[in-house]
Amino acid sequence: MEVTLWQIQVKKSDFKICKECGCFNWYENEECHNCFSRKFRKVTQKDIKNELKFWIEQEGYSEEQAENVLIEV
Repeated sequence: MEVTLWQIQVKKSDFKICKECGCFNWYENEECHNCFSRKFRKVTQKDIKNELKFWIEQEGYSEEQAENVLIEV
């Protein structure tokens, strides 16, 4: 499933972060969609800020474009 970074930001409780690879995951995932780890933690505002920062600074997106990037969860 794909969601925008904005959707993650608005409803952090519906997502979790893989402790192994740092990918965002849907709260119902039993294992990470990326690395198949079963170790997760809650999404923090810092996680979201870091992801936004990556898209803005590394990829040259505007803030609005970065918020609308599709993230596989």
